[in-house]
Amino acid sequence: MLAMYLSSPSRPLSWSSLIETIALAWMSCLFAQVQTAFAEDGSPERAPIYVAFSYEAERECLDEEQAFSLVHRRSRRVVRAREQTPTQELAMRIVGGSAGYRGVLTVTRPDESVEQRAMTGQSCDEVVEALALTAALSIDPQATLTLGPAEGTESPEEDVGDEPLPPGRAARSPVDAGVRFTGGVSLTTQRVMNHSMHLGGGVVLGVSRPGPSQMFPLEARVSLRAFLEPAPMQPGIKTTFYSAQIAYCPVRLGSEQVLLICPTAELSLLSARSRGFEQDSRVLRSFVSVGIEAWLRAHLSQRWELWVSPALLAPLTRRDFAVDPGPKILVATLPLAWAVSTGVGYRF
Repeated sequence: MLAMYLSSPSRPLSWSSLIETIALAWMSCLFAQVQTAFAEDGSPERAPIYVAFSYEAERECLDEEQAFSLVHRRSRRVVRAREQTPTQELAMRIVGGSAGYRGVLTVTRPDESVEQRAMTGQSCDEVVEALALTAALSIDPQATLTLGPAEGTESPEEDVGDEPLPPGRAARSPVDAGVRFTGGVSLTTQRVMNHSMHLGGGVVLGVSRPGPSQMFPLEARVSLRAFLEPAPMQPGIKTTFYSAQIAYCPVRLGSEQVLLICPTAELSLLSARSRGFEQDSRVLRSFVSVGIEAWLRAHLSQRWELWVSPALLAPLTRRDFAVDPGPKILVATLPLAWAVSTGVGYRF
């Protein structure tokens, strides 16, 4: 408009009109800049998105703050709700297994609809980074594919792996992940004697190291248990076992649900007591058995796990019990025994 006005020969140039036109143009530009600033800072397209964030992962993975930082660095709009009311919920869960790591992202929308995405990888950190990218894009379509600068820095970093690790934390690969200890309790039913079942319970201490190894991984445990007859014979012989079992599992299959094949060795103290006879007596004998056990283990959470394990046992010592003066054998061990155990454990 200004150029056309100046070039028009039919109207004389007026300084007041020129100043008025320049002022109107300047005010138009200023108004446009105000609109742009408001769109960037205060419009719904740029307003903060407050989320509730929960995170469960293995000890060798990134911690909770680092995981959320990966989301925030791709979209500055995504802010963790502290005192504000969250509009969406993010939940990340990463579990290590024989094939690597598997992560699940759950996004709960304001209308309470739920979306889930799953990622797998050989490195826990790369699974966390993939889930963070998915989370950022699912909440903010304008999120960037590359990482923005970390808090307190001026230049973006190419990869989370370039960030300095916290003091005391060394870089770990899936194979070189830390050794874990698990403590738990178990309930077991077994049939070792020919006259009765035995019901028992005890404590279990396990040691393992996660990673992709399927053959000869670090998977071992020790169990201390006691077994009683739930309904002893009257009259008859009541037997009780006090045992210590060690197992090593050279075969491991699966990630979240793990199947372990474990040879076992068990040393027991067998107590036999006669009841209902003229002279009741008690004897103690050693008892040794070996076996094979299928150990099915499932993760309930980041720390808790549940297992069930059927087993076949082969006694290496045979024990027969009778009551004097009769030669009749009343109770004897079976040539092939079986047991079923279930339990819950906590990983330290």
